[in-house]
Amino acid sequence: MNQKRSLLGLLLLCTSILHGMENNKHRKALTHPHKTFNCNQPFKGQNLKKLLSGLCCCCPRFSKKQPQIEDSVTIDTGQLWQLDLLPPAKLISQSTPMSSQDLKIWSIEENEQVGTIKTGYPITAGYGLSPDGTRAATSWTESLFHPDPSIVQIWDIETCKCTQKFEVSRPINGVNLIDDDNTLWYQSVEFSQGETKQTQRTYKYDLRENKIVKELFGFYLITQDGSMGARWEFKEEWKNPKTIITNLETDKTISEFPCSSSPRVTTFSSDKKSIAYNDFIVNSNIVSIFEVETGQKISAIKAGDTSIMSAFFNPDNSNELITSTYTYGNASNNINLWNIKESKLIYEKKFDKPFSSLDFNGKQFAVNVGEQTVVFPYPKKSKEEIDS
Repeated sequence: MNQKRSLLGLLLLCTSILHGMENNKHRKALTHPHKTFNCNQPFKGQNLKKLLSGLCCCCPRFSKKQPQIEDSVTIDTGQLWQLDLLPPAKLISQSTPMSSQDLKIWSIEENEQVGTIKTGYPITAGYGLSPDGTRAATSWTESLFHPDPSIVQIWDIETCKCTQKFEVSRPINGVNLIDDDNTLWYQSVEFSQGETKQTQRTYKYDLRENKIVKELFGFYLITQDGSMGARWEFKEEWKNPKTIITNLETDKTISEFPCSSSPRVTTFSSDKKSIAYNDFIVNSNIVSIFEVETGQKISAIKAGDTSIMSAFFNPDNSNELITSTYTYGNASNNINLWNIKESKLIYEKKFDKPFSSLDFNGKQFAVNVGEQTVVFPYPKKSKEEIDS
């Protein structure tokens, strides 16, 4: 247990030092969303943010409005750190995790870039999206140690224009999402100067009234409608760690379940009935599925022989889970689709090169492999049919 504590403390210290050293270049404050990352830079980007934040948002989005593509499409996007599918047939991406000032919009049908969101600031905490995929939120934080406010911008994705800009007093560690109620959820972390001790909070910001309307202690994974959240908690000396699921409208606990001292991936199903959990150190190749209402484990999936890189539910079918596992340090070359109830592999796809950016909307996958992004349809055949 002390080794785990020392390991996390060392990671926090190293990343804090890295951030401070790169401060003049406006490098990224460590964080989350939802999803993804630069495959040739170990322990940077989304996966490092997942490690530090404990609970990481992998929220299904836009599944009902996406058209079904019949064939694979390859787009010359360059190497991407984060990407997301947008309706009706677009991608949004960020190329580098700490210095990039732009979000790029790509047309899948036209196979080209069709827009650029120019923020004017390094995007230091990734980006968050609205449920309908029409808006994006970005932020810039000088440093986790810096007293100056963080700058938040809200963007219209269709026009690539900024519709709202404001400051918040604390350093932003991760932009989660804009929920159905037009409020922005974001994470804040503060380090004591020269120490590894951190203060973690999650905030709900009303975009209409321009004010914070809720402050939560700890990092929360937020459901798409903003009604429910999950956080990781432990007592002193890292004893009795657990995941707590909370009704954010009443602030009452729905359920809780024991976990280890190092959660890595946590994600809700689109119907909010299930939550998937993966550990960073113990059984790192297993995803456990819990019932939200009761906290009871309903399934466990051994996704491979190496640690889980990403895991999220099929937004159109809560009995299906998508996983990828580490193959090359901080990247993967495999995608697996599982039947949760039967703990059965029903589809797998492997690439010749490693990837570390992945999204799935229920209709199609998007994977950044090398300098290109491949978009391909959800499989219509079973694994047995594919193998034959």
